[in-house]
Amino acid sequence: MTRNTLYRLTHVGAPLLGFALATGAAWGGPPATQHAPPGAMRVKPDLFVQSFTVARTGVRPDGTNLVRLTVRVQLRAMGPASTGPFKIKTEWRPLRAHDPRVKPVFAAYSPLREAGISGMSTSSSSRTVALETRTFDDAVPSGASREYRVTIDSLNQVDEGSETNNQATTTWEPTVCDGVDLELTRVRVDGAVRVWVRNRCSGTCEGVISYGYFPLDTGAGGITQQISSRIRGEEEIGPVGNMVASRHMRVWVAVDSGPCRDANSRNNECVVELGEGETSRTFECRH
Repeated sequence: MTRNTLYRLTHVGAPLLGFALATGAAWGGPPATQHAPPGAMRVKPDLFVQSFTVARTGVRPDGTNLVRLTVRVQLRAMGPASTGPFKIKTEWRPLRAHDPRVKPVFAAYSPLREAGISGMSTSSSSRTVALETRTFDDAVPSGASREYRVTIDSLNQVDEGSETNNQATTTWEPTVCDGVDLELTRVRVDGAVRVWVRNRCSGTCEGVISYGYFPLDTGAGGITQQISSRIRGEEEIGPVGNMVASRHMRVWVAVDSGPCRDANSRNNECVVELGEGETSRTFECRH
């Protein structure tokens, strides 16, 4: 055996042999198993309702309110954790009687809708969160109010660190008034001036419904344009209109003719002004 051969056995073969002994490969055995430290505990996930809200998305001709529930589910854990699949359940009950056959507050909840989540997981950092959002739609009769309840992991499929924060409630209470009350809610200025108009009350407004504005920066006279002939109760239209805009103006909405009678004119106007260098902006009208 030459000196070079002996060197290769000593400096190359020895590390390989050590690796083989450690893994069991030298005798064809299984690799060595790495065990968790004694006393290590599995990290349990904690699901909870981060937010639960309801908002109206539309109104049917008969006054039925179309509403959407939005649920944000959060998972948190002190380290990596996962849930597997679980269910989200929504329910409703009346807040006050809509007709004599319906029990008022504290009636039992009725099922609304369910949704599933295939699973949520957190990463390996010391404290991490994950978020999922689900929406549920409902149709509420005109004038009725409802309380909604959401339950996450409704079938108890997830072994959680805490089971006390899986429910939340919210309410839908329409602000309904009789007759017609047109409200200028927003104004968009982008070369043209466009508006959003809402009928706050339950009556339908029929007539020549127009909007207009007075320029406050040029002193010119006001101009108007028809934007609709009907706005139903609790309905909002917009953006409508295409008149050339001024940079600073008082915008209004009015019923020029027809049977519609607007009960309140104090929320029909809005003063808007583009700032230095601005070419477009949407203004929220505060009344």
